[in-house]
Amino acid sequence: MTNLTPTERRLYKVLSDQRPHTREQLMACLDDDLAGPNTLRVHLSNLRRKLRARGQGIVRVQCLCPYVLADVSS
Repeated sequence: MTNLTPTERRLYKVLSDQRPHTREQLMACLDDDLAGPNTLRVHLSNLRRKLRARGQGIVRVQCLCPYVLADVSS
């Protein structure tokens, strides 16, 4: 994906293994040591919007490992 910001690219790379990831794992993708949960939510929201155009999405699973990349085209 060419239209991703550097942070979105890092998040996408982590999520592209199709495994669930914790918030802490995704927070490690942020390049700002002072970033909080809201910063992660904003980046994930932007990434979701861009992925939706490609038939992909990020699903939040209600368990210990909350985020996973998913095919939402069906």
